[in-house]
Amino acid sequence: MTAVADRITPAVRTLLGGRLPVRLRAWDGSEAGPPDGPVVILRHRRALRRLLWQPNELGLAQAYISGDLDVEGDLGAALGAAWRALRADGGPADGGPARIGPSDALGALGTALRLGVIGPRPPAPGKPARPAGALHSKSRDRAAISHHYDLSNAFYARSLSLYAAEHHGAHVTAVTLAREQRDHVREQIHARGLTDRVTVELRDYRDLTQGPGQEPYDAVSTIEMGEHVGDAEYPGFAATLHRMLRPHGRALVQQMSRGANAPGGGAFIETYIAPDMHMRPLGETIGLLTGAGLEVRSAESLREHYVRTVAAWHRTLEERWDDAVAMVGPATARVWRLYPVGGAPAFAERRMGVDQILAVRPGADGGSGMPATPHDWYATAGTGTAGGGSP
Repeated sequence: MTAVADRITPAVRTLLGGRLPVRLRAWDGSEAGPPDGPVVILRHRRALRRLLWQPNELGLAQAYISGDLDVEGDLGAALGAAWRALRADGGPADGGPARIGPSDALGALGTALRLGVIGPRPPAPGKPARPAGALHSKSRDRAAISHHYDLSNAFYARSLSLYAAEHHGAHVTAVTLAREQRDHVREQIHARGLTDRVTVELRDYRDLTQGPGQEPYDAVSTIEMGEHVGDAEYPGFAATLHRMLRPHGRALVQQMSRGANAPGGGAFIETYIAPDMHMRPLGETIGLLTGAGLEVRSAESLREHYVRTVAAWHRTLEERWDDAVAMVGPATARVWRLYPVGGAPAFAERRMGVDQILAVRPGADGGSGMPATPHDWYATAGTGTAGGGSP
């Protein structure tokens, strides 16, 4: 009887338009493909069933998350080899369907029938996001943010608000839609004796108001929140930043961006990590901020830094893998293993970026109140005194 690996290899080669980029090991122990490099292990025929139902990025990710498919060796190298092969052939690297002809499809179907791969669609593993309601309604945004941040407070042990208060003497009002994050920060506020400096609220940015006698803020920071706002709502978000600042007040927007011709997060990210996330090229975001009356003083790319950052996340996760599995379960741990491994190439290849945009609300006379050169910003960075908000 022909080994499973030998029987599925022709179909895989047709899909990829050439030789296997990795070595395959099937559930019967048989192997095919180049002898060096990472080994992709098909632990169950269900891995192929998932790919038949979803011959794209999400199907491959769900096969891995479920444990039906595994990798022996460097996960990043295996993903990179598969990505390059799919992209070179014009295949489903962008999340679309595989491009194979009718005769190839019939041949693959016959092989699938003989291997017992044909069957009902397997359930999605882990906890895919299924936000309901109108896109970017308050209830749906709350559910999307909760999916991302209400994972485990141990995953987000350090908070920007606490750091700003402890190390820079800031008086901070923090706003979040993640209930567990809010509760965790409140506990830390009391534990660190910061009740006179930090307040954290569970509130949508659209509900931010300034009560009677309340002064506008000296500074506002929004860290990777703008991706979740949505295109139609972003002008209102930018207007809120402007409204909450005093004249000469500063806004620091750290936000993911995408390349001009790049799709953005992709099916895996939007299903398991950040539902309803929308990224735009940097220039479009700058235009929206200036359209709200803010003056952009600086835009700094952190793209290469993020390649190193996500690599560090991955190392930390691998070093504490058993703790992560005990904390959130094997499926969710595998989701967060895929995230940095898949994210690093996206940043390295300019499909995604991360930028810090520093803007100011000009005074009535047009003045900014800003130092004349960036040198002064960095020279005094360690002496911060002004308070700020974080919608």
